[in-house]
Amino acid sequence: YSEFWAPELHKVNGKYYLIVSVFREDKGRGSVILVSDKIIEPFTFLTGEYITPSGWSCLDATIFTYQGKNYLYFSDEWRFSVTKDGDGGIFVVELSQDLKETIGEPKKVISGKNCGFAREIVDVFTGEKGYVAEGPFVKEIDGKIELYWSTFSHQGYCVVKNVAKSVFGAYEFERFVVEKDGGHAMIFTGLDK
Repeated sequence: YSEFWAPELHKVNGKYYLIVSVFREDKGRGSVILVSDKIIEPFTFLTGEYITPSGWSCLDATIFTYQGKNYLYFSDEWRFSVTKDGDGGIFVVELSQDLKETIGEPKKVISGKNCGFAREIVDVFTGEKGYVAEGPFVKEIDGKIELYWSTFSHQGYCVVKNVAKSVFGAYEFERFVVEKDGGHAMIFTGLDK
């Protein structure tokens, strides 16, 4: 791997999992999971393979555990979107209990192009145009699933909150969390005492 970025740390079943976006010349962009028994010990590759779909250009994956099942949310990069139309999206797919593989087909739950407020951006090197939907982070509060993600609006790079009643359900816009100069949202609460 020649690049590592957008790390997130999760505690699942008593272990620590670091999920990061990476680049490999022969595979393009994707996300891998590393694991450690303790937060202060070295992390090793869980499998060494992408957990995001093979052949897709993906980044910014996150793990979400809900009602005893694990899920992977990830971004489909707009420049190489699986739909080939410049629509960066956020997808969700179920993960196995050991987090080593996905179960079923990914479902698109956020569309940058069709969200109603993202602005089209232009790649300064290629002139390609498209819509960003990236940096997902998910949590559950009072039976609602809260999905935080990032895009470019007319105010700037923002963090958005959408909510749904189920993992694969319809995610409705609730509010802008950060209207400009935002980044990627993530909260970690699983430190050992």
